[in-house]
Amino acid sequence: MIEAILLTLLALTTLFYFFFLTRVHIGLCRLTQHSPRLQGYPFISVIIAARNEETTIGQCLHSVLTQEYPINRFEVIVVDDHSTDHTVQRVQDLQRGYSNLKLLHNNNSGKTSAITLGISKARGEIIATTDADCTVTPQWLLRIASHFREGTVLVAGPVVYDNSPTRGSPLTDFDRIELLGLVTVAAGLIGVGRPIICNGANLAYKKSTFLLVGGFGTSSVDNDDELLMSRFLEKNLGTIDFMWEPDALVTTKQMNTLRSFLFQRIRWASKKGHYNDRTVFIELTLLYFFFASLFINLLVGFLWDTMVLLPVGLAYGGKIILDYFTLRLGADLWKQHLPIPMFFLAEIFHVPYIVIVACIAQCISIRWKGRIKTCESTC
Repeated sequence: MIEAILLTLLALTTLFYFFFLTRVHIGLCRLTQHSPRLQGYPFISVIIAARNEETTIGQCLHSVLTQEYPINRFEVIVVDDHSTDHTVQRVQDLQRGYSNLKLLHNNNSGKTSAITLGISKARGEIIATTDADCTVTPQWLLRIASHFREGTVLVAGPVVYDNSPTRGSPLTDFDRIELLGLVTVAAGLIGVGRPIICNGANLAYKKSTFLLVGGFGTSSVDNDDELLMSRFLEKNLGTIDFMWEPDALVTTKQMNTLRSFLFQRIRWASKKGHYNDRTVFIELTLLYFFFASLFINLLVGFLWDTMVLLPVGLAYGGKIILDYFTLRLGADLWKQHLPIPMFFLAEIFHVPYIVIVACIAQCISIRWKGRIKTCESTC
């Protein structure tokens, strides 16, 4: 009886998973390219929140400040969030050569409050955000401006890892594959008109719309870019676009230890469950149920009833095939390497990893850049 219930749950959630990724495929095909040639150049304010980023902030700012965009049509605002290293000094050194580089100090704490402070001082009609450990392409601002058509309120973009020396280990390859998957799903969902995921390392939105919805609101979740996007959607204020072009790509530094990797993913997962749109919450819950039912049925098959393994194997095999073609689309779009052996190895660990990390994220507090981040418990 228990096996029948578990298999029924697996069958229903597998159908939803296939529907979900099929929709991602359709959305990727609907993404349109916009010409970077502009009739006018909207003023853009780039906001970068930084805390203890002395080793990366220089490269980040150099990439942002040397854009193929009129220097009098953009500004870069770095908001220092109580750094205890030489981050501030690095920014001040660069200010001597760039008149459009500004430095602010966050009196509160946290990335959300730092970005809010930067926006309050920004002159731009468009706010663009990236992280202090990222680098952008020379055409980044051109791409952002080209995607802001009439009625557009938010534009998201792809984020991938740079070609760091750590590449090649099982952990870093798994990390790269997973981030590629997240970006691919984000692009596809936006393309199909169902935005759920975005990344603040490559994001832009209208300042007027940000102010209209009350900014990030009163959420206790830090770094809630996706929640901001959901606030835009909730009030139906305009369209959301994804700039999929390779020259809109933002690269970031990769986590090089298992501890830092897990803490980052737990922090990301802690945002889930805070969406105002209940249908988004339901979709994410169904996805989690798919992974959980697949994991539980695997355990039942190996420890209790081997007859369960055949339907579980079919569901797992279908997942692998669909995952591969989804990732292949993303890899082709952003010219990323997708190692086949590592992909199959990653698929083995993907299910238990999602189940465990998502559960932990709702129940514990973690330390991030010297601060405790409390994940609101729903257990």
